[in-house]
Amino acid sequence: MNNTTIAHIGGELVVLSGISFLFYKKTNSLKKDLDLVTEKNKELTEVVNSLQEHIQRLSMAVMQLQESHFQQPKPMRVPQQPPKPVVVQPPKPSVIQKPKIEVESDSEDSGDETLDDSVLDKELESELSKLNCDGDTCKLVD
Repeated sequence: MNNTTIAHIGGELVVLSGISFLFYKKTNSLKKDLDLVTEKNKELTEVVNSLQEHIQRLSMAVMQLQESHFQQPKPMRVPQQPPKPVVVQPPKPSVIQKPKIEVESDSEDSGDETLDDSVLDKELESELSKLNCDGDTCKLVD
């Protein structure tokens, strides 16, 4: 046997032992995971069983309540008087005294952008004429 053959066999042994080690580690980790899943499955099975027992006890209690409810005589119902109708009164209009307007002519204006006093007086008079006024009193309805 020459050196190259021995080196080749040694390399194959190293590769095979590495692969064997990896498989050993992987199977051990999978076994631990399987044990954890099995334990969790047992715990969940116990929880489900206890919940099923609770459900059975509750259903028995409901059935007993229903049976006792049907066996008791129902109380007589007393007729109720119909409610009285509610009368709503419309709001009363409030009375406001119409202010007396004193018109003073202002000969000096503050600038070109302002309206003339006579134009403003006409606008105020038209707005007052639109109000519901009776003499010196105007009525507001809320």
